[in-house]
Amino acid sequence: MTSNHIHLLVEGGEDRYAISNAMRYLSGCSAQKYNNRKNRPGACWEDRYHATAVSTDAHLSKCMVYIDMNMVRAGVVKNPKEWIHSGYHEIIKPKSRFSIINQGALLRLLNLDSLNELPLVYQELVDNEIIRNDIRKEEM
Repeated sequence: MTSNHIHLLVEGGEDRYAISNAMRYLSGCSAQKYNNRKNRPGACWEDRYHATAVSTDAHLSKCMVYIDMNMVRAGVVKNPKEWIHSGYHEIIKPKSRFSIINQGALLRLLNLDSLNELPLVYQELVDNEIIRNDIRKEEM
């Protein structure tokens, strides 16, 4: 989450309109509360949300890493582990209560066999992206 946008990676299930309906509700409620708090009328969001269908486990893992690298690309932190407002920490060390990430669904979607495998695989993906990111900065 940054000051001007957020990334959400959600599974819509069987209802193809579930995500768009949820986003419409979320944006409407949050805009209404913000406008009430600031005593202002009008639109709150600059643009409608952007949705991209994720069809493979490889694409999903790339999206996950992209989201967790957001604050690294912004220059706020050097590693996603330094940014507490991301899914990185919950993937690396899952919460026992009040979890946001559905670990079982994530295992299924990434075609992994065990919860013990997930942090290791994900850490390697993030580490590889950090290395690639550093190389790109040096080339510029």
